[in-house]
Amino acid sequence: MNEKASRNWFIFGIIVIILAFIFVLTEPDKEQSKPVFEFPTSIEVNNYSGKSYIDTIAMVTLYNIMEYDTINLSIHDMPFDMPNEKHDIAGYMTVNPFQKHTYFLFVDPQCTSISNINLIAHEMVHIQQYESGDLKHMPDNSGVIYRGDTIRSKEVPYDKRPHEIDAFKQELIIAKLLNKMIYNR
Repeated sequence: MNEKASRNWFIFGIIVIILAFIFVLTEPDKEQSKPVFEFPTSIEVNNYSGKSYIDTIAMVTLYNIMEYDTINLSIHDMPFDMPNEKHDIAGYMTVNPFQKHTYFLFVDPQCTSISNINLIAHEMVHIQQYESGDLKHMPDNSGVIYRGDTIRSKEVPYDKRPHEIDAFKQELIIAKLLNKMIYNR
């Protein structure tokens, strides 16, 4: 190799090193680019499930999307013997009848992380329905009252219940917002 070619390769190498150095210095730190959320202490989500991130998804939904400032939610793994009315359910929401704004969410431990966003979105719609007074449990626990209509669990199939239809519709909108807010996608 002649002296001119060696010098050109040397200069090329220096340029590549400088460009790599500039790239490393200007690349955004992935930790810094993650969104940071702050929540009021009046929204309390206790996560007793095996899913370490599901409480954050719930809090972002409740506070940043639905704009609630007072909710108490406990998330638990769903017992395997929980009745499921002959259909697959990923989660089940229930109200604490003795304390306002307090809910229990039972989640399927086998649910994937992508499904968890839809699950949380769906179940948070039920919180919205309870909070607005649109949805109430019947005293004998045989069904619900939704916007004044009695819906008995044994008489109306799950996918025909109006409060579930509403939750499935809103779930898609909320899941899209969650994906954008949390994962920027």
